[in-house]
Amino acid sequence: MSRILIFYQKYLKGLAVVTFPGTRWGARATASQRLDQLSRLWPAVIALVLGLALTACGSGKASPQWKLSERTGPKGDASWQKLVRDAKSEGEVVVYTAHAEDTMSQLATAFKKKYGIKVRVFRAADSDLEPKIDAEAKTGNRVADMVGMSDENYLKTKSAEGAFIAPRGPALNASGFDRKANTLVPHVVRSAATTMSYAWNTERYPKGLKGFRDLLDPKLSGGKIGILAPFTPSVMDFYTYLEKRYGADYLEKLAQQKPRIYQAGAAMSEGLASGEISAATQVAQVALYQAKDSGAPVDGGLAHPAWAASFYEGVLKGAKHPNAAQLLMNYMFSPAGQEILAHRIASVLPDIPGVATTADKTTTGGVMTASPERFRAFVDKFNKTFR
Repeated sequence: MSRILIFYQKYLKGLAVVTFPGTRWGARATASQRLDQLSRLWPAVIALVLGLALTACGSGKASPQWKLSERTGPKGDASWQKLVRDAKSEGEVVVYTAHAEDTMSQLATAFKKKYGIKVRVFRAADSDLEPKIDAEAKTGNRVADMVGMSDENYLKTKSAEGAFIAPRGPALNASGFDRKANTLVPHVVRSAATTMSYAWNTERYPKGLKGFRDLLDPKLSGGKIGILAPFTPSVMDFYTYLEKRYGADYLEKLAQQKPRIYQAGAAMSEGLASGEISAATQVAQVALYQAKDSGAPVDGGLAHPAWAASFYEGVLKGAKHPNAAQLLMNYMFSPAGQEILAHRIASVLPDIPGVATTADKTTTGGVMTASPERFRAFVDKFNKTFR
């Protein structure tokens, strides 16, 4: 967990002095400027926070024993078989992604074992990937063949500009995969969703939680619950989800519990594992699994539907390895690929072992791409309610 804590200490400990890589603002920025920047950068922030959590939490343990390695989807027609041969001739594919490092490493290993094609992965937050992708498009020196990220606004803009080509793999049209429901914009398709859980310390609160309403138990009052400050619109979206699911007055009732407010999910997860708090509202499901596997006295559950942040994939126009990119994207949406890509989060396919849930059972609060003005208004409301 040390990498998460380093990130927390450097970037998120104290909203007034937040400094994100690739940005030009920090302690001297006004509160209004900080909120505007956070509104624009939230997808990168959540990808970075979740990505580091996934990477750190996946390290130090043996890779899972995959059960679906041979289930790589439909064989496809003659034209697809030709694409597979051409992909093997290309020999490699370059992916720019915000997926977890361990996840992509395992995916690359499995893909190479199956097809003999090397996967070169450049992993970074969306905020670092986007200018790199744009620069390559502008200069014509395309390095990336495909991308995987969460920034819906960016992906919508790039799709409208014609930056992506249509994915054509048979796995994307196989029964069991709802391509229409998982398509964000033309040629950009959701591959997984990172789920967030309510959680508790089993020693501090052995009774456990059956849902978010149980956080209103008087026994959890007085700083025993951890909640996140709305440092990005994604956190605002989560609170909006709670209001929609549990009533407009839910946050007011939660505030009456006098919860402990954290500036980062990593710090809150650490507080839960250490017993600093007894319960928490928004813990990454994959981090919860890892903590349990490591012997921490924690447990959690998912609401129905669960709140989650989606990841999307797209093959770039002008890719140097277009066939290998198409083949890799197809592999991601096969049962074999989903078992790796969606391990302990939400899969876009049914009946995948080792996942937390399926993406169709997740939702959001509907304000993921909120304007800076709406975000500021929510922060003001949060501060009046909880502080």
